[in-house]
Amino acid sequence: AAAAMRALHERGNAYLSRGDADAAVEAFEEMRALAAALPLPEGRARSLMKAEGSLGIAWQSLGEHERAAEALRAAIGVSEALGDTRSAAALLSSLGLSYSARGEHEHALARHAASLALSLQCGDRRGQGVELGHLGNTFGDLGQLSQALPLHEAALAVARETGDWRAEGVHRANLGGVLCSLGSHARAVDELTAALALSRVVGDQEGECARLGSLGIAHSCLGKSTAAIRFYTA
Repeated sequence: AAAAMRALHERGNAYLSRGDADAAVEAFEEMRALAAALPLPEGRARSLMKAEGSLGIAWQSLGEHERAAEALRAAIGVSEALGDTRSAAALLSSLGLSYSARGEHEHALARHAASLALSLQCGDRRGQGVELGHLGNTFGDLGQLSQALPLHEAALAVARETGDWRAEGVHRANLGGVLCSLGSHARAVDELTAALALSRVVGDQEGECARLGSLGIAHSCLGKSTAAIRFYTA
C-alpha cells in the first residue's frame, strides 16, 4: 500500500505540474482511499494528511476554493494532532492562499500569520520568507501598503540570507510593485530591474514577462514614455 500511495502521489504531482488538475484530483482521491484503509493509526494519519493536503492544492488549481479549503482544514487538523509543526505551517500557508483567492483577505491574514509563527517555532527560514511575502501581498490586497512594505523587505532579506535567487526575484518584484503604488517610482525601478535580472538567471519566463510589464508602468509614472514603450514591447 505504501508503494502504491507514493506512486499515486508522484503521479498526482506530475499531473499538476503539467496543468491537468482533474487527473491530479483523481490520483489524490485514490491515494486518500488507500490511506484510510491502513491498519496503523499514525501511518494512516500521516498518509491522510498528505493526501488531503495534495487534494487541497489540486482543488485550488481548479478554482474549487471551498473544496480546497475543506481538504486543507482536514489536513491541518491531522498535522496538529500529530504535532507536525512544519507540515501544519505549509498547510496553513496553502489555506491562506485559498482564502485570498476567494477575496477573504482577513481570513488569509490569520492563516499566514499562524503559518509564520509555526515557521519561526521550527526554525524554517525559507518558510518564514514565504509567509512574510504572503502577508505582504495580503496587506497589499487590503490596500494597507504601509504595512505591506516592511513585510516584503523582510521577505527579501530572508531570500538573500538563504541564497534563494528565485524567491529573491519574486520578493523584489513584489516590493517594486508596492513602491510604485506608494509613488516611489525610482526605487521601484531599481527593485524591478534587479527582479528582472534574477528571473533571467533562473529561467523564469513568466516572471520575466510580468517584470517587463511592471517596469513599463514604473517608467510611465516617471514620465519616461520611450523607456516604458521599450519594456512594454520587449
